[in-house]
Amino acid sequence: MPRDKWQERRAQAANRAVRAQRSGTRLDMIESRIEQEIRAAQERGEFDNLPGYGKPLPKDPGYDLDNGTWMANRVLKEAGFVPDWIELRKEIASERDAVRNALEAYRERARTADRSNPADVADLERLESRYVELATAINAKIDQHNSRCPSSQTLTSFVEDATRRWQ
Repeated sequence: MPRDKWQERRAQAANRAVRAQRSGTRLDMIESRIEQEIRAAQERGEFDNLPGYGKPLPKDPGYDLDNGTWMANRVLKEAGFVPDWIELRKEIASERDAVRNALEAYRERARTADRSNPADVADLERLESRYVELATAINAKIDQHNSRCPSSQTLTSFVEDATRRWQ
């Protein structure tokens, strides 16, 4: 290459370096201005009445996890994300009482039922099928929940033939 081209390339590189330094200087000026504003607000006492002032920040659950996992969980939590297995767990919790009540209704009726009376037998069969229907439906949700959740969070299924075992 002729000498002029080398000089031209050096000049271009020098110009790029000067531009980069100037933009860095502008950024430093902006950051410096922000820091000045924050310092002035602190001196005026504008941060003194904030909730939790003077107290340590609460530790996030799972803070001891590796940085990537903790940060991902934090971002998801702040965005209002809830894992689907937790939503399913809430749904199961709201339905558990109905299944227990159906089993208890069967047991109460079975205590007083006359098994030679066709009306009592029909009533028991209706209550039994209601319990089995509810237990089967909630067990399907429990199986779905258990396949998605951490192993320490699994739920116990209902015994679908509990009415027969009780007799």
